[in-house]
Amino acid sequence: MYNLYIVSENEIYAPISCYCLFRNFTRLETINFNNNFNTSNVTSMYGMFQNCSKLTSLDLSSFNTSNVTTMEDMFVSCSSLTSLDLSGFNTSNVTAMGAMFTDCSSLTSLDLSSFNTSNV
Repeated sequence: MYNLYIVSENEIYAPISCYCLFRNFTRLETINFNNNFNTSNVTSMYGMFQNCSKLTSLDLSSFNTSNVTTMEDMFVSCSSLTSLDLSGFNTSNVTAMGAMFTDCSSLTSLDLSSFNTSNV
């Protein structure tokens, strides 16, 4: 199994489309973004973590999602995920969230109370 650490002395800017960015990293257990993975320009997170079936927890609280319009299939088949922190998500511009948590069968709780789904 593997752990992924996103580390740099400067900010790392995520691409505008994070379409399937970490998809099929099936042996990945953790991802540590170290608060320097800048997502402020991202518009699509479609399938970003799809099929990361060994991930057990994921802290995305530092993600800036204010420009994101699609989060479809974002966590599909993250079947070992028990903890997911989306507390910093701004979903006011999101228009598509279909199947976002499909087959996340190990999640014990998920707080989406801050999600604004008025445009979905």
